[in-house]
Amino acid sequence: MATAKTGVGAVFDAMRTASAATALSMLCVFIVASASAQPYPSRPIRFMVTYPAGTSLDVYARKLSPKLSEALGQTIVIDNRGGAGGIIGTEIVAKAPADGYTLLMGTSATMAVNVNIYKKLPYDPIKDFAPVARLVAHPLVMVVSTALPVKTIPELVAYARTRPGKLNYGSTGSGTAGHVAGAYFNSVAGLTLSHVPYRSAVDEVADVARGELLLMFYPYEPMQGMIQAGRVKVLATTGGKRSAFLPDMPTMVEAGYSNFNLGSWVAMYAPARTPKAVIDRIYGALQKFMQDPELVARWGKEGHDVTFEGPRELDKFTRDEIQRYKELAALAGIVAN
Repeated sequence: MATAKTGVGAVFDAMRTASAATALSMLCVFIVASASAQPYPSRPIRFMVTYPAGTSLDVYARKLSPKLSEALGQTIVIDNRGGAGGIIGTEIVAKAPADGYTLLMGTSATMAVNVNIYKKLPYDPIKDFAPVARLVAHPLVMVVSTALPVKTIPELVAYARTRPGKLNYGSTGSGTAGHVAGAYFNSVAGLTLSHVPYRSAVDEVADVARGELLLMFYPYEPMQGMIQAGRVKVLATTGGKRSAFLPDMPTMVEAGYSNFNLGSWVAMYAPARTPKAVIDRIYGALQKFMQDPELVARWGKEGHDVTFEGPRELDKFTRDEIQRYKELAALAGIVAN
């Protein structure tokens, strides 16, 4: 009795009795089905980092990638695509194959702010992405030049008010956390600081240190060396409570600005229509280390407050943040362009 053939043998037997076009179609279907049957992940995964190397997002992505690589048993490749407030890299992921091999390191800027300040954004943060996991929040530090004769926020405000229209604040681009925080501070403190966008945080910090820029808001870790060397002066942090990395530094809330709980956050997204099994696999791998108390404590001292949550929670969080930044942009006078 003949044994029924399966797999490649069956395909080629069928091809002998089919037309050339039909045979080719059958072979393509078999190849695609065989590829999709491979366990995920079977090849390197790309982390899309939407800002240049050395920025706070890049620093965090390079901390995360070795741990996720170990948990998944596959290489993680960092792909830095800076420019246009994170829009360039985010759009690439939105249009990437929905197979789990291109993941976005999304931020408050790319996933919540940009949709409120750009009229023609080339991606939709809800429709074009599948949420994977909320990861960390980065409270910001407000730094000023050491040459400024101020030690507190009230002293800074008084100094700025005596120089209307002559002072400025910096950020690494429109829509970034530093831009929103600076504009919001301008509004709630009744100041007239001009916004100066920079392509590089290195240049921005250098201008603050030289006194050419009044102030900037930025995550702690990339600035740690400058702060510890005394090249810039910290006046406050922007979290809801004092930070683990600068526990003696007051928050903006303590300085008298009750709603000034601002910062940047990082979450992982995949292209829309990525299979649920793939999303679950990535989330499960993240769970293996993101809830480790030792890692949480260590990262907190380095400026990364772990806020780990799953796909469903991230979906709600993203929607809520879009609405929150819509209100903040209006209060800060940031007009969509």
